[in-house]
Amino acid sequence: MATAYRSSTSIGSINNNGGNITLPSGSIAGDTIFVYYAYVSSSDSGTTISASNSAGGMTRINSERKIGTFRFSGLFYCTLTSTDISNGYVSYGASNSFSYLGNIFAISVSGETVVSLINGGYNTDSGGSPTFSNSLTPVAQDGVLLMFVFSDLASTSGITADGYAVATDNPTFTEIFDELIDGGSTDTSAHIAYSNTRTSTNATGNSTMTFSSGSPTTGCFIVLIESSVSVVVSGSVGNLTLTGNAGSISTGSTISGSTGMLTLTGNAGTHSSPTPVWDTQDKSSDGTWTNQSKS
Repeated sequence: MATAYRSSTSIGSINNNGGNITLPSGSIAGDTIFVYYAYVSSSDSGTTISASNSAGGMTRINSERKIGTFRFSGLFYCTLTSTDISNGYVSYGASNSFSYLGNIFAISVSGETVVSLINGGYNTDSGGSPTFSNSLTPVAQDGVLLMFVFSDLASTSGITADGYAVATDNPTFTEIFDELIDGGSTDTSAHIAYSNTRTSTNATGNSTMTFSSGSPTTGCFIVLIESSVSVVVSGSVGNLTLTGNAGSISTGSTISGSTGMLTLTGNAGTHSSPTPVWDTQDKSSDGTWTNQSKS
C-alpha cells in the first residue's frame, strides 16, 4: 500500500512540564507519526524538547534548529503501535522551566507497517519566496513529501504562506497548518504542507514556498516517506561445471577428467627389490675340531 497523508492535530501551547499529544483522527497501528514543534523562548539558550510513544523515545530528524534569537524548531517521528492507538496519544517533554510560547503538531501518514525510508533535509533562506537547498532522492516510487517551515517574522499579523513546491517533478501540495506564534517582541510562525503521491524517482531538487508579505529568515525541514518494498529473489538450481585435463604422474598414475566430474584413476603398482650389495654365502666345514680333556 502506498503512503498517504492521513490526518493531523495540534496543541496550542507547550507546557513546561511536557504533556500528551492527541493522535490525529483515524490513526492506526503501523502509521508513521511526525511530531513537529516551533516556539519562542524567553532564553536564547532554548530548551530541550523530546518526544516518545509507548515503544520509547521517538527518532529526531536532523537536529533542533534556531533562527535569529529565541526561535527554535524540531521534528521527530515513530511508527505507531497498538498500545499508542489504545492510549490515544503520544507524549513530549521539555527540560527547562522558563517561559516559552509555541505549538506542537502531530501528522499521521498511512502506509505499511515498516517505512523503508525517512529522509530529512534542512536549509534556511530569506525573502518573501525563500528557496531551500534540501533536495531528497527517492529509492522507489509512490512517496509522500512533508514540508515543515518556521520563520523569524517581525510581525505575525495577517501573514500566511502558500506556494509549496519542489523543483523537479513537483506533486501537488496541500497546507495543513498556517500558525502564527506571537511572542510579544519576538514572533515566529509555523507552516506545514504535505504532497499527494509523487511517482517520480528523480531527486526533488530545491524546495520553496511563498509568504503573503514580509521577507523573513526561514528554515525548512523536508521529509520523504516511502513504504517498504517487498523484494522476492527467485532462481533455479544451478550447475557447477568443472573441466579437467588428462594428466600423468611420474609414478605411473594418471588423472582423467570429464565435464562435471573429476576422476582420479590409479594403476596397479608392483614393487621389485634390487640385488643387495652384500650377500651372506653358505660355508661348509672341511676339518674337525676335537675338544681336548684337561687335567
